[in-house]
Amino acid sequence: AAEHSFHNEYDIKIRPCIDLVESLRRLDIGNKLMLPMITVIGDQNSGKSSVLEALSGVALP
Repeated sequence: AAEHSFHNEYDIKIRPCIDLVESLRRLDIGNKLMLPMITVIGDQNSGKSSVLEALSGVALP
C-alpha cells in the first residue's frame, strides 16, 4: 500500500515537473534559462543536503 501511495504521489506531483523541464530542454530554452540538472525531493530535515554533500564532496549551506 505504501509503495502504491508513493507511485501515486510521483505521478501526480513529481512527474509533471520532470516533463516540463524535458519539454523546455527540447525547445532549447536552456541557453536563456538555467534548467535544473539535479533535483532532490524529500521532506524537511530528511537528509537531502547530506546526501548531496556526500556525493559531491562540497559543503552546502
